[in-house]
This record gives sequence, C-alpha cells and structure tokens, in this order.
Amino acid sequence: MNNKNILLTYSTIVLFLSTHAFSQGAVSPSSANLSVTERASTKTNTFEVSVQEQSGIRRFGYPVNAQVPFRKGTLSSPDQVRLRQNKTELPAQYGVQSRWEDGTIQWMTIDWNISIGPLEKALFYVEYGPNVKRSRKATGLLVTETDQSIQVGEFRFRKDGWPLIESCTHMKAENVGQGDNGLIISDTEGHIFDFQNASDLSARIVKPGPIHVKIQYQGTWKTPSGSSITFHTEIELPNSKSLWKVTHRAHDPRGKLDHIRLRTPFQIGKLPLVWDFGTGSWTYGQLRTPQESAVLEQNIFDKQDRSSSNWIVKHGIPANLLPYEVGHGERARASEGWGHLIGERVVAFAMTDFGRQEGLYSLSVSGNGSSEFSYHAPNGKSRLSLTVFQHFVNLPVQIGAATSPPAMLNSLMTGCRKDYYDYCGVRPSKHLVH
Repeated sequence: MNNKNILLTYSTIVLFLSTHAFSQGAVSPSSANLSVTERASTKTNTFEVSVQEQSGIRRFGYPVNAQVPFRKGTLSSPDQVRLRQNKTELPAQYGVQSRWEDGTIQWMTIDWNISIGPLEKALFYVEYGPNVKRSRKATGLLVTETDQSIQVGEFRFRKDGWPLIESCTHMKAENVGQGDNGLIISDTEGHIFDFQNASDLSARIVKPGPIHVKIQYQGTWKTPSGSSITFHTEIELPNSKSLWKVTHRAHDPRGKLDHIRLRTPFQIGKLPLVWDFGTGSWTYGQLRTPQESAVLEQNIFDKQDRSSSNWIVKHGIPANLLPYEVGHGERARASEGWGHLIGERVVAFAMTDFGRQEGLYSLSVSGNGSSEFSYHAPNGKSRLSLTVFQHFVNLPVQIGAATSPPAMLNSLMTGCRKDYYDYCGVRPSKHLVH
C-alpha cells in the first residue's frame, strides 16, 4: 500500500468512525406514577429500564450491560425473567449477581445490544414472575476452555497471563504479533512484577456469554521483603464487536506501587503504518520503519488545575524521540487518551481516565507493532488501576463498524427508576448513579 493510498484510507476512517464500549448504569426516572406493574391473573410483574446516550454519538449494535434489582421474595429463578421493548421480546443474557437471605434473587445482570441515536433515550421493560417464559434465545460468542487457554469467539487468552492475549483472528487474519504481551507493575524500589512471576494465579470465566463474556484473573506477587501485592484483572468481550476491554487493579499494603502498564504486540500488515492520537483534534503521522515510534504523553501536575499540564506527541526512534506536536495556547490542554494504528487492518485503542489524576500518562505505538498503555504515579501508591480497550477492524471500515474510541470511553448509561430501587429496598451501586 503506497503512502497516497494509506492517507486516503486514513481519511476514510476519519469520516466513517462511529461508536463503541460497554454501558454503565444510571438512574433514569420516568414520568409514570408507578414503578412496578403487576398483572394478578398471570402473576407477572413489570418494571422499566432506561438506556441513555449522553455523548452525542450514534451507536450501532451497541452492548448494554444493565444491573437490575428485585424485591426480596419475588424472584427465585433467573429463568423467570425476560426483556422487551414495547411488545417485542428481545434476546438477552441473564445472570445472578446476588441473592437475599431467603435465597431469592436480589440483583441480576441483563446484557443485550441496541442501536441508538445521539442523546437518545430508549425505554425497555423487564417482566418477571413464575409464569414468565422466554421465547427468544440469545446467540453470539462461543466460549471454549482448555488447560492452557480460554477461547472467546475470535480471541484467545492464556490462563497463565503471559502472553495475555494470545490470538485475535478477526477477518481470518492474525492480529496479534510477537513481543511483550501483558500487564506489568513496578514499585518505587525498582522491582518489576508481571504474570510470569505471580503466585496463586487463577483464571476463570465469570460470565459465559453468549452476549457478554467476562474472564477474571487473580493472584499475588511476593516482594523481596516478603510482603504480598494482590492483583485482580478482568477481561470483557461483547458479542457485537471485535474488541476486548481489560481492567487491572493492584493493591500493595506498603504503598509503593508507582507504574502500571499494558503491552500488546499488534500485527496489522506491512509498513508504512499510519498512527493517530486524540488530542482535542487529530494528530497523525506515519511509521516507515520497525524502529520508529509515536508516543502521546500527558503529565498532570495538579489534578485540580489541568491547565497547568500540557500534552506532547513525540516521534522517532526510541533513543531519539523528538517533539512532533504539543498542546499550547488555545489548543486543548488535556489529550483524550485514544488513537488508532492503521495498516492493512486497523486497531482502535483507548485508555480510560487518561489525565484524570496527577502523574504521567502515555500511549505508544511502533512500526514493529508493539504498543504500550501506561500510567506512572508521582509517588508510591497503595492502589493502582488501568483500563484499556482494543478494537480490531478490517479495511475498508464499514459505517456500522463502531470503532470510535470516544464512544469506548463514553459508554451508555442504564438504570431503573429511583422509586423502583426504593420499592426493592436497595440502593443502586455507585456507578449506577447519574
């Protein structure tokens, strides 16, 4: 692919990027007077769930992950629940989160896909009761497990966590290359921890699909002084997009954690590669050799005054990275923490909470396909976390491909009416409150 075609392809992507991520919950009151309707003749209860698009981005086949409560004593089995919009039952995935003391269900997860317009609000209804039977079966991701790995659709993850993502065969092409591949933590004493030196490591499937799959890793690292650092990693995948989301959390009772990063080697075609970063506008360029890199850095000196910090994009070989573009003057002082790497195929990536706390944030991509997503705290911390999205897309990009990193970072808000939570005797989780 020559330079002219690459730039034309890049322009096409800019024009047609649309949406993605995972939805969060939010309380969405409605104008109706009653939060629960009951039909005594069929012993069926119904309550309202709303989905709100708040970022001004149209979503196509977008995953919704809702958490809904039930009053004590009203629901004994997840099979007695169904989701509908107007009078139409929707295919969805149902899971039990918690139960009341009497064994009845307290909280459930419901996962489904919707298409929704910018700033649009959509209403859905949950029906439950002993006479409720579902007629629509959810389909999507096939999950298989071996002693060494977990396969979820086109993705394969190692149970030992290194490499973390072993394969992604989107569009029948391998999109994961060779090189450092996984999560890395370091402390103020210079010790480095990754899954290769973890103890008590476990990997298990906590949501089996077919619409939404979640894999959970847990383990510990032993420090030279004998103390333990615990970590918890979750990988999530929707059935409607060729993407994965990873969230890594670590806890060190010593308070000495200072650097957390994810490394992924991409394999998306021959050089040259086009890169871009979200910097309040589009900053982009080319990687012509395997040695070249592009790096976006955001250094936050004072989280209360982000204007005191500027972003910088650097380009060149690692030993001689030169300033390429900086936030200055009237330009946005805070970058957005997302970008693309574009070759014969595309990977869109995003890092949540980029530039939200004091410290150094960075995204980097190289001509050899390597990438790093990093947060370096200014001082030792007892807790560090990192969340990254990676979405693999083929060329030419389809309008409904939903590869827009801003959408990954601004998910849909979902929730029930406030008086329904009161009726159930529960409080919505903190992330449900809008």
